[in-house]
Amino acid sequence: MNNYLWCEVDDWPRWERTLMNGLFIHHTGMVYGDYLESMLDACLFVPGLDSVAL
Repeated sequence: MNNYLWCEVDDWPRWERTLMNGLFIHHTGMVYGDYLESMLDACLFVPGLDSVAL
């Protein structure tokens, strides 16, 4: 059940801080495509949930 990922990013230390030390303590999720507006809209329906701008 282990999952592994390989990707290239523009600033690895920033991504690592966000994924490992940010709000995503145990789980992360990724989607392909431009869904920013939909994700921001979804945050409005979860009490106490704020978006994180990278």
